Amino acid sequence: MEMNTRLQVEHPVTEEILGLDLVAWQLRVAAGELLPKQQSEIFTRGHSIEVRLYAEDPQVEFLPSIGTLHQLAFGPGLRVDTGVKTGGVVSPFYDPMIAKLIATGPDRATALQRLLRGLRLTQIAGVKTNRDFLIALLQHPEFVAGHFDTGLIGRDLSSLTDVLTPSPEDWALAALAAMDLPAPGPEAALQGFTLFIPLRQQMILTCQDETKRLQVSLNGLHASVVVEAETVSLLRGAKGWCVVGSPQTTAIFAARKVYVFSAQTFVFECLDPLDRTALVENDGAIVAPMPGLVKQVFVSNGQKVVEGDPIVVLEAMKMQHTLRAAEAGQVQQLTVQENTQVDAGQVMAVIIPSDKGE
Repeated sequence: MEMNTRLQVEHPVTEEILGLDLVAWQLRVAAGELLPKQQSEIFTRGHSIEVRLYAEDPQVEFLPSIGTLHQLAFGPGLRVDTGVKTGGVVSPFYDPMIAKLIATGPDRATALQRLLRGLRLTQIAGVKTNRDFLIALLQHPEFVAGHFDTGLIGRDLSSLTDVLTPSPEDWALAALAAMDLPAPGPEAALQGFTLFIPLRQQMILTCQDETKRLQVSLNGLHASVVVEAETVSLLRGAKGWCVVGSPQTTAIFAARKVYVFSAQTFVFECLDPLDRTALVENDGAIVAPMPGLVKQVFVSNGQKVVEGDPIVVLEAMKMQHTLRAAEAGQVQQLTVQENTQVDAGQVMAVIIPSDKGE
């Protein structure tokens, strides 16, 4: 049990089922007023559920994610408590919570369905979030039945963080979004104008380490995209392109990336077909996933390590993250020491695999 003389993060669920403003109550009491109501005058109504929407990566031990919020739009039917908006920045200096989302209904099942719908229609581009994880958790049979404990996430973490594969429809929608065509209207009427035949263009996208060349054909408000011999038809409406038969799937183009919101949030990288720059792979590199302060260094140059050995501890966003060796080898190019500030993407050390160092 704990006693806190302050409002808890979860206070909105109390406010929703009581119909009270606890923040206003605190201010009035602090000003010397009496509590507005007696306990006998307070009654509950319905059910409320709250989730915390965080800028973090569930696939990497919920590591915080930083960056610019190119798009932040919350689904309908929710109470949203937030302090950020589109164009804001999630920095490494503060807690990475984006918002608290609260759904209320006459009963638990209704509140749960409203929360699920609101989350599915929430769009966030620019940082990784726990949105898909929350959707999976709210659909877990134990949670739906109300028969769960604090060990639920630990027991089923792999299924709750399972990454789906984008469908051909997802690839097709990403290709259209990546073309970044102007909105329908007089100025867009002649976009890509051609005589007698539809406009055709090749798009190169990558997602989940897979690269595809997609053939796009445009004809007014209609489009078709060939994805590995499968043709996907799309229509253009006031809110952008949508796959025929799947109007709920949407996409956003921002900073040369496409965010497709369908079964999960899929992020597609747009590749320039004229760019022939060779990409150098940093095999064995220990890279800072975000700006932070090196709190501890466990190794030295030339030291041999095995898979899983800790290399450095990085502190960011009020949390400490241990970066470990991905395989056995020898430490080379150790570039940091304790209390060193590093930037995101900075190589702090390189582990030369044993089979290459011998």
